[in-house]
Amino acid sequence: MRYDKHMKISSRKTLGPISAYLITQLKKANKSIFRIKDAGQILDKDEKASADLLSKLVKRGIVSRLKAGLFMIVPLEAGKNYLENRYVIAGEIIRPNHYYISHASAMAIHGLTTQPVLNVQISSTVRRKDMVVSGIKFYFYRVKPGAYFGLEEKWVTKQEKISVSDLERTIVDCLARPELCGGVSEAAKGIWSAKEKINYAKLLAYVKKSGIKAVAKRLGFILQLFDLPDKQMLAELKKYSQSSEAYVLFDPSLKKTGKYLREWRLRLNFNPGELKSAVWA
Repeated sequence: MRYDKHMKISSRKTLGPISAYLITQLKKANKSIFRIKDAGQILDKDEKASADLLSKLVKRGIVSRLKAGLFMIVPLEAGKNYLENRYVIAGEIIRPNHYYISHASAMAIHGLTTQPVLNVQISSTVRRKDMVVSGIKFYFYRVKPGAYFGLEEKWVTKQEKISVSDLERTIVDCLARPELCGGVSEAAKGIWSAKEKINYAKLLAYVKKSGIKAVAKRLGFILQLFDLPDKQMLAELKKYSQSSEAYVLFDPSLKKTGKYLREWRLRLNFNPGELKSAVWA
């Protein structure tokens, strides 16, 4: 193994030969996210020596520690590859626990929003504190094991796949917690943009499986407003939503104002005309 003492990782970060060799070999192997054993194999060092070296690189800002034993090469700039890798980072942070990319992040993956979504939202069966990695925030939400459905795998890089809520599950999640996707108007825009792709029978099944009546009420009103599904689906949503007499806010992220709509057991705190304008803008 030959180290070149003049190796440089960038114009602003000059490294010693061993560190530079490590970073270079990791990049060649497409391992921007790596473990202590990866470093040890490249450098032919034991775990303690590798951990000591990586601790020094963390202090210098060359790599970030994502969790115990897991590291990431700090990107020099937030380019396209890094923005793709943020989903891979999310999966590595939460593994070996089950997880999926959710809410606004899932909307971005499915092309349901025109707004840039840089931070990452992750739903998992375990609790974990939110964290920041190289300026990107990772938000973690706990879901019950019984709510772990409607997921798919998507390629986000040439080498990596991630778990993400499918289109219909993403809609359900966003209507359950609109504040996590920019409000009901953003969810409605997503529904409108994907109206030809949505499997409405699957969407109805997901609504019922979620057991969240507020989702049925918001979804039914939106679909009726934009004349999207058939009458049978609307009837099913209405029957399911009216099994709960409680009224819910159409958009819980907004003030508790507006008239009550008995048909869907909603308090309309968002003007339907403005909602149409927002969606069709």
